[in-house]
Amino acid sequence: MNDIDEIMAHPYFATLNVEELKKKTLTPPYLPEISAKDHIGTYFKMKTDQKSVSDTMIPNTKVKQIKKYDKAFKEF
Repeated sequence: MNDIDEIMAHPYFATLNVEELKKKTLTPPYLPEISAKDHIGTYFKMKTDQKSVSDTMIPNTKVKQIKKYDKAFKEF
């Protein structure tokens, strides 16, 4: 069994419709209420500088594998 099959076999994902997810037609179980006056930065503060990114817990051996699929998640 490969990694993704092992993950998808978990009961947490039993009701996930992967085809709808791929088509981006899946209805999320929760949508936060954000008014026009709110700024998305209030909710998500991401550090994108090189040091912060390099300090993540992704081992160097996995970076090549991750980069192989980075275009698949371009519009997420």
